[in-house]
Amino acid sequence: MVNKIKNACPSPDCQASFLIPVYECPGCGAKHTKLVPGKYGILKRTCECGTKIPTTFLNGRGQLKAYCPECGTALSGDTASRQYAFPVIGGPSVGKTCFINMAIEQMMTDVAPTRGWEMNFISDTEERNHALAMRSLNQGVRLMKTELNSLTAYQLMLKLPSEKVGRRIYVYDISGEMFSSSSDVQHNLAYSYANGFIFVIDPLTLAQFAMEVEDKLDLNSYGASSKDFDDILNIMLINLEKMFGLKDKDTLKRNLAVVINKADIPTLEEKIGDTAAQQYLTENTDTCKSYADARNAVCRKFLDEYGAGNFVRTAEAKFKTVRYFTCSALGHNHEGQPYRGKNVVEPVMWLLEQADSSIKAE
Repeated sequence: MVNKIKNACPSPDCQASFLIPVYECPGCGAKHTKLVPGKYGILKRTCECGTKIPTTFLNGRGQLKAYCPECGTALSGDTASRQYAFPVIGGPSVGKTCFINMAIEQMMTDVAPTRGWEMNFISDTEERNHALAMRSLNQGVRLMKTELNSLTAYQLMLKLPSEKVGRRIYVYDISGEMFSSSSDVQHNLAYSYANGFIFVIDPLTLAQFAMEVEDKLDLNSYGASSKDFDDILNIMLINLEKMFGLKDKDTLKRNLAVVINKADIPTLEEKIGDTAAQQYLTENTDTCKSYADARNAVCRKFLDEYGAGNFVRTAEAKFKTVRYFTCSALGHNHEGQPYRGKNVVEPVMWLLEQADSSIKAE
């Protein structure tokens, strides 16, 4: 409890949250369900095969082979670490999978080395899948849509130079089709232990904005989402209220990062891009303290002006803190040219900073 250590099952069919996994004896393979200090040993317990097994994370229990106590799925990495879970929400074709892979890539290749962090994938399978995804994106090939009714957990291990306890970061990619009905979302138990949520918005879902730019671009080439994100938020909130037993006027004690994707669409730079944020910061120096505050303000204004005011009010009423971001998960819209995500890592870093004061976002 002091070190805030806990675990979750990465299997999409389970997603159970628990404190102590089932540990395997390295000598005979016997499963120990409650490997904690007790009458059979304080620091170590002797297995029936004679092997002495550590009973606390302080002396190496987290390095043993471990399994989910609910479904038996094998757990990878150091199980004696803190866990932070961030589901990525959004409708079909909003770019969630590209966003996640680009954000993870930038965290591992840019952020981690700059700050002296050690960061790697927990699962070899996920590392290979991510490498394949980045190979496609680097060749200018878009990723396939997440399978219907699918949930994928990207698991990362983060070790800070001044901290003994590591951080397991779970980023959940959830198929947009799962938000077609409330019953489908109820299976996502990861919501119940999430530390924050990333809500990705396709600006072309805003009818007024889509009409404004339809003469300037081929809407189909941007893969416009077919699902109203206001409906997705409402379906998500209905399930969160059930999970946490919240009443209509209660606020969920979680943070929400709202990310407006596809910021490379023509005219968006002047509305919510760097140009708009810098101009807002210059004109509002008395009330706006940073570039992040300015970007937050212009994004919020954009959504309100283009018919998503109800979404803004609902989100800000239901979540602890809402922060608005812009990004381009691909960087451009030209097939065959290497894709480079822009501003994709900021929402993840903000949520991490809110969840863990030892992690300083810049």
